[in-house]
Amino acid sequence: MLAKLTEIYALPMQTGRSFGLREIFINPKSVSMIRSEPSMKRHLSEGSLPSGLDDRIEFSRISVDSSQIVVVGSPFVVEQTLKETRHLLKG
Repeated sequence: MLAKLTEIYALPMQTGRSFGLREIFINPKSVSMIRSEPSMKRHLSEGSLPSGLDDRIEFSRISVDSSQIVVVGSPFVVEQTLKETRHLLKG
């Protein structure tokens, strides 16, 4: 089963630095690293991220196969989401 996360991605062809949000589905077994991504907090305070996000939100960078993705949620929350998905597979 795939885990659903919310990715933060750079919008193409934008002046300055703007980001969008989209749902992604990843295989939990493909994730090799999860770490905090504090630089996104700066983008949030600058208004580069979509409006409506809570100021207390945290972000994580995950490695999936050979690519890295920034997602919404602390490393702990992302880990729990991936664990819950794996548990359902064995269910």
